[in-house]
Amino acid sequence: MGSEVPATDIDENVIESIEALANQQRLEILVALAERKYNEEAETSALSFSHLYDAVSCQSTSQFSYHLKQLVGRFVVETEDGYQLTYAGDKVRRALFSGLYESSHTFGPVAVKGACPNCGARSLDAYSADGQFTVDCRECATPIVSDLFPQSIAQERSTQEIVDSFGYGIWAKYVFVRGGVCPECYGLLDTTVQQLERGEHFMSVSINECRRCWFTVSIPIDVVVAFHPVVIEAFWQHGVSLLDIPLWELFEYTTTEHWNTAVRAEEPFAASVEIVLDETEIRLSVDHQPSVTVVEKTVRESSDGCGE
Repeated sequence: MGSEVPATDIDENVIESIEALANQQRLEILVALAERKYNEEAETSALSFSHLYDAVSCQSTSQFSYHLKQLVGRFVVETEDGYQLTYAGDKVRRALFSGLYESSHTFGPVAVKGACPNCGARSLDAYSADGQFTVDCRECATPIVSDLFPQSIAQERSTQEIVDSFGYGIWAKYVFVRGGVCPECYGLLDTTVQQLERGEHFMSVSINECRRCWFTVSIPIDVVVAFHPVVIEAFWQHGVSLLDIPLWELFEYTTTEHWNTAVRAEEPFAASVEIVLDETEIRLSVDHQPSVTVVEKTVRESSDGCGE
């Protein structure tokens, strides 16, 4: 892990903050302030002491005042207009509504389109178990994708819609990673490129770990290449919008002879990638950051003698 702080060295203020949430009335205060904040008809996002008291199930104003005091400064701020949520308070409220603390939703396995980057088989299953969403290969039993399963993603969605949502969610995480930002806490990421064993093969993977919360996102190098603007354009000309297909369907292209990744060095990492889509051929290089550079792009003449 990037942090040198021992895992057991927890700031006393953090402990006090968590203890402050262990009360129904205090959570009700956060919810009431959230309802006010997101009420488009309200003139202000703040609530006065009396209005907030009326919204919470407290037996007396003195009891309510005590509970409110435990939240002010960390989760609630007092302004001229009244009380309103801080970022931390709103974050806690969203965690409550997201189902973060509810029992896990399970489904599957269900067949999904795509290809296994290990054996190339078009035999993938998606399923949910133990708080994880997973796509793996029936042929070689290799896990293809693994992601945390927030319970809110299952609400009001069919199984297929849940699977589709994870497809978009992975790309959303990658947008954060591209900027060196942790998708979970917005902290700084430390990135390394490693060769991970997948069955009988090795896969080049960008490992992105947050310095603060240790949240880790592992992205295949082929994904880093795929989202270079020149490659996105080539796929678009090929009739494919990369942002609208999930990672496991992208592997349908990276596992063919039209996509070739050759590792030139492991330390520091360096690789060459050749992509052929229709009449377009792109050669790229990838370094250890990982950063992608276009070496050459050519457009061959089509069979009717006309170039693109």
